[in-house]
Amino acid sequence: TASSPASSLTSSSARSPSIQFPLWTQCQKDTRKSRRPYSRYTVTILSWWFHHLPFLTMEEMETVSMLSSLSRQQVKVWWQNRRHSQRGRQAGEADPYTSHIHHLPTHDGVLGQVPEPGTGIRSAVAQDILAFFYARVLPCKGVLQY
Repeated sequence: TASSPASSLTSSSARSPSIQFPLWTQCQKDTRKSRRPYSRYTVTILSWWFHHLPFLTMEEMETVSMLSSLSRQQVKVWWQNRRHSQRGRQAGEADPYTSHIHHLPTHDGVLGQVPEPGTGIRSAVAQDILAFFYARVLPCKGVLQY
């Protein structure tokens, strides 16, 4: 008996150079969504709003999602990631997102003093910022292009 089970295994694998992977790995590869980075337009809108409102209420999230053509969940995750990256940055390190908005007008009336969510003042401030965005930021030609 020169042919043992071990030798037949090595000889059969040596004959077939292509290795077959289990079907479940191929299915996972086919169904997984590819990473889709946001456009410069979307990041500009998100960054501008984050500059003014580092924390969003549900209504503000809905507004930003409508303006940026993203889902509310995507806006929420982007905000969380942005706050996390901001906390991890060193004191003198530049913010990589400010390059998207340095040429846009900012609503200076509320920076650093945004009222707590749930107050009537907060919703009035958010409406004021939204009006400013429509009146002064969106009309900027060449800035917010797709």
